[in-house]
Amino acid sequence: MNTYTKHACFIAISAVLTGCGGSSDSPTPVIDDKNFSISSSAVTSATEDIQYSYQVTTDNGNAPTFTLTNSPEGMTISDSGLITWLPAEGVLSSGEVTLTVTNSDSTSLSQVFTVTVQPVNDQLVINNVAENAVIDNGELFSLQIEVTDVDDENNGEDISYQIASGPEGMTVSSTGLIEWSASVSQSSTFNIDILVADGGEDNTTAVNYSFNMDVLYYQSINGRAVNYYTGEALASAELTIFSQGEELASAQSDTSGDFEVSVLDTQLADRMVLSAALAQFSEHSIIINNTEVNQTQHIALLPSHVNTSFNPSVASNVEHNGNSLIDFSASSLTRDDGQTIQGNVSAQLTIIDPSLDINVMPGEMITESNNEILPIESFGAINVVLEDESGAPVNLAENKSATIRIPVASNITSPPATIPLYYFDEQQGLWVEEGEAALVALGGESFYQGEVTHFSTWNADRVYETSFIHGCVVDTENAPVANARIITTGRDYNGSASAISDATGQFTVAARQNSEVLVSGSQGSQSRTLSLQIGSSDYTIDECLVLSPATSTVKLTWGQNPRDLDTHFYGPSNLEGDTFHVYWANRDEIVNGSTIYLDVDDTSSFGPEILTIPTFPFAGRYHYVINEFSGSGSILESPTRVELNLESQIRIFSPPQGEPTEDWHVFDFVVDESGNITVETVNAWLSTTRPTSNTSPVANSPAGKQKKQKYYVK
Repeated sequence: MNTYTKHACFIAISAVLTGCGGSSDSPTPVIDDKNFSISSSAVTSATEDIQYSYQVTTDNGNAPTFTLTNSPEGMTISDSGLITWLPAEGVLSSGEVTLTVTNSDSTSLSQVFTVTVQPVNDQLVINNVAENAVIDNGELFSLQIEVTDVDDENNGEDISYQIASGPEGMTVSSTGLIEWSASVSQSSTFNIDILVADGGEDNTTAVNYSFNMDVLYYQSINGRAVNYYTGEALASAELTIFSQGEELASAQSDTSGDFEVSVLDTQLADRMVLSAALAQFSEHSIIINNTEVNQTQHIALLPSHVNTSFNPSVASNVEHNGNSLIDFSASSLTRDDGQTIQGNVSAQLTIIDPSLDINVMPGEMITESNNEILPIESFGAINVVLEDESGAPVNLAENKSATIRIPVASNITSPPATIPLYYFDEQQGLWVEEGEAALVALGGESFYQGEVTHFSTWNADRVYETSFIHGCVVDTENAPVANARIITTGRDYNGSASAISDATGQFTVAARQNSEVLVSGSQGSQSRTLSLQIGSSDYTIDECLVLSPATSTVKLTWGQNPRDLDTHFYGPSNLEGDTFHVYWANRDEIVNGSTIYLDVDDTSSFGPEILTIPTFPFAGRYHYVINEFSGSGSILESPTRVELNLESQIRIFSPPQGEPTEDWHVFDFVVDESGNITVETVNAWLSTTRPTSNTSPVANSPAGKQKKQKYYVK
């Protein structure tokens, strides 16, 4: 800060009056012989930046003229003798100024004076306008306040900066550099107010430098895209998040199939659609809500059955196993962007058989009618993706249609003659009714045939009458679990429904009336799977579902043949080397206080069979083996699939190549003394032995005896 002598001036004044060539050192005006004189005394003090004025007056003058000599820059005198001057910044003296007054008879008088200027501390000025800022969480925010102060320098000492309001951790340097590494747990708005001041002399005040800052917090939704049948990681899959018809964000899976989609937290909703697409795989979608975004998402894509191309200018069809599943008329297609189709059109067709696993259907099995959400059951579906040679999306042109034929699901024994058609609205995550299909027979197979005006996933569905299942969900400490997802899956129909538990752990979830239904809960951790017989009225579960992070499940599904595959699970039952065996004839086993359950055993193909392992009771090796119990074909020929959910991580196993036998040893759990679990993939056919102990396999039980007992006891 410069040092000023303020409000006290030592003034040097001299006035020289001359007449007839005379002079005097006295400040008192000298009157010439004719009584012409300067009667005014010079004003010898001024204030910086304030206009100085001195009105010169004379006595006995006749039309005098006024001139200044040695005057400072900007000092002027008018014809009437008014001297004005605006002392510039930093000018503290006028220097010696000579005023000359000349009378009409050429008589001249002079007055010499010096004006001393009192310095003033000027108000500082901020040059850059404070604009509202928008940054992402984790971003480094940096902004320099630009200041002009004619009296002071921005040298870290003369001017001060203080944060009056702002987020914790924000700093401002001694020269006005604002910095903050944004760190919030949710999107937030901050009012930033920085006080900028000099020394405050002469009543200068601090200046507020204020603006708003919006910090955007993005929630990462992580997961993995895999081949539904093999569990193989799928690279370059396109993942997209939708909410209420709006695309929120997108990303692409890496070489490990892993993906991360970042969504602004304020856009997270109670219901969002996570969709995946990849060449030569069916499009697929799952539904998540804002309480599930921290869980690892698993999205499994079905390999497409047909990948072909055709000339769109002529009538064409897409066949599978000798049957035409799509009939196109000539010139019925157009690019989505309205441009001309380039070259041939590629068609990717996937047959979706919901009898294998209802989870192969995209989204949830629900539709909306008259603002009411209704559950539907599927009788078969297909997914169709069309592109031209440039990769641009292609679809049916306006006022054009195509004929589709949907293979009837494998487990449908009495399909209705006609059925509504639904397409999957990826952005809304709902099935939308549009048109109708009729049952037809081609080549010994049954299809639903109908006309469609656009392509996505088409589903032969119908709404069913519902009963509601009431229950509760708790953790291992018997505390209610809120926001757990409860899922019902039909065993004798191709449908599912879900609900979210409330703050007290209570839930109500739909199921088809007069049906057998599987019920389970999850929230990262999972529960057992209950098999319930539902009538035409509501059903209340007696005991709460229990979610445990230690619970592991193994789910087995397969196709129409073989008719029956069986789960066999072996492990140590004590420390002496004895073993337990959980299978269809021994569906639960208490080992060291922990009960291992074969929750679901299927005898009529497709599955699922679900093994639930709450904990591993002892260190050692546990074997998971599949046995072909009955039916034609083999484990390998059927689309057999094993899904392991261990510590909320999903792994998928498919049968190995080679000559299949009746027993497929899928994998082993290896548990060490500290309870750490390792999964060792075996994936081998067994010939005459099946592992049943920690040390060595033992011979199979007689097959005939097994078969008699199994169907008798069931």
